[in-house]
Amino acid sequence: SDYVFLTSRTGDWVGPTDDSNPLGSTFPLAETYHGRFQKGHRSLHVFVAHFPVVAEEAELVSDVNRFYDQRLWAPVSQSRGHITSTQGRDTRYNELILKTSSGETWLTRQWYFLGGQSTGDPKIAKLLRLRALLTGQHQGTAVVVSAPLPEQNALAPELLDDFLGRYADQLSGNK
Repeated sequence: SDYVFLTSRTGDWVGPTDDSNPLGSTFPLAETYHGRFQKGHRSLHVFVAHFPVVAEEAELVSDVNRFYDQRLWAPVSQSRGHITSTQGRDTRYNELILKTSSGETWLTRQWYFLGGQSTGDPKIAKLLRLRALLTGQHQGTAVVVSAPLPEQNALAPELLDDFLGRYADQLSGNK
């Protein structure tokens, strides 16, 4: 595959410092990359599922693929958003606040990237897949970036904004 995950020192972000996957994200037929990235004392987690060839047997949007383990995490709220990268590209994502039964809360932003476009909506991702296949583009990527959201950490959205503004293009597969 020609997908390149983030390097160990990317600007003022360092990582991945480990290969953790706290949400239990799983995309069984994809090449997966995951780990924690740190900026100073603050950290977030990245999970990328890259499909070098999106084919019927390796479908990006599928019941077997999960951005988070639904046995451990429950969505508390959901919204849509977008961020413009430093390269001027727009990444559209689905934002979820997830909570465990023990009260642990995380903010996540997740999206699909196909045919040069991103979306947080699985139905639109399926349409983008069809268009990409018709135009000869056979790669696809699913990305989830997450950070703990303890009550005293109102800065989690700003942390994700900073990281995604710099690296959303690279995470999606844009060079």
